[in-house]
Amino acid sequence: VATTVDLMSDKGRHRFVEAGERLREQGAGVILLACTGFSTIHVAPFLQEKLGMMVIDPVIASGLTAYYAAVGNTNVAQFST
Repeated sequence: VATTVDLMSDKGRHRFVEAGERLREQGAGVILLACTGFSTIHVAPFLQEKLGMMVIDPVIASGLTAYYAAVGNTNVAQFST
């Protein structure tokens, strides 16, 4: 992977999985992506499926944080199934 465009290729996807596997081998139980560009190319659900572990999307996480900051977290029950 030499450029950000490569991240969307099969080779780039393979490199994401390799990196995730290394993190898991080092004891990671969750991967928190730190680049919003990874959200654009939907890396979190891809890795979650490939690795079988939680992968947190930074855009979704920041959106939930903003939501809770705006309305509080007193209505958590409305989200439970």
